[in-house]
Amino acid sequence: MPRSRSVTTAALAKKARATAKALASQYRLIKASFGSARRTCGKPSCRCAKGFLHEALAFTYKRHGRSMCLHVPKGMQTQARQAAEAYAQAKKLLQELSDTNLQKFEIEGQAIKANGRPTRDAERGEV
Repeated sequence: MPRSRSVTTAALAKKARATAKALASQYRLIKASFGSARRTCGKPSCRCAKGFLHEALAFTYKRHGRSMCLHVPKGMQTQARQAAEAYAQAKKLLQELSDTNLQKFEIEGQAIKANGRPTRDAERGEV
């Protein structure tokens, strides 16, 4: 992590609060991949036998170490895609929050090492 003297603990605390607020707004999320597959149904008289394949929308996810699949109705395609994208966004926000707090913790540790006491933010528990 590059060290910058211009970054203050107050600025990092503000950034952490903003990231946590953005993360809290992501309430409809699903940890899964969303996709589609085209296939035939097996009926010889169906249009799919002539090459016009059926499209199946699904979430794929892991449960207890096993890959699972959940059918998504066509009318819920937009909601399903948004829920999967919301999870990816929340994951990025969580990583950003962790990085910010690690950087703040590092600065607080350096302050204690240099001054023998924590900064005011650390004393208030805002590390």
